[in-house]
Amino acid sequence: MGLIGAKISEYLKTSSFRTKKNDDDNYYQQTVLMVLIGFFLTMLSFLPYVSWAGNAGGFLCGFSMGIILLSRNIRKNHEKRLWIGFGFGMALLLITIMISMIDVSGDPDEGLANVCRFYDDIHAEGYDCMCGF
Repeated sequence: MGLIGAKISEYLKTSSFRTKKNDDDNYYQQTVLMVLIGFFLTMLSFLPYVSWAGNAGGFLCGFSMGIILLSRNIRKNHEKRLWIGFGFGMALLLITIMISMIDVSGDPDEGLANVCRFYDDIHAEGYDCMCGF
C-alpha cells in the first residue's frame, strides 16, 4: 500500500506542478493507478485477518514519503519547498499519531491471558494447542 501511496503522490505532483521533465503520460499513470488500486482493494477485501489499519498506515506513510522523495524535479523552488514541507508535516503528524497509540502499560488484553483458549476460540473444533502450557 505504501507503493500505491507513493505513486499517487507522484501523479499529483506531475498533474499539479510544472516539472523539469515534461511528463505527458498522465493517461498512463491514471491507468496504472486504477489497476493497482482495484487489484489491491479486491485482494485485500477477500483475505481474512487483514489489518486495515496497517494498510491505511502504509498507504499514508508511502504517500508522505513519495511527496518528499519524488519532488526533486519541480521547476519552481517555492513550490518545491511548499510540497516538501507538506510531506514533512504529514510525516510528523503520522509519527505523532503512531507514538500516541503505543500502549506503554505492558499489560496484555484479558483475552490473551490464556493463549490456548484464545486460539481455541479462533480455530475450528479439534484444535490441539501446542503452546507449551
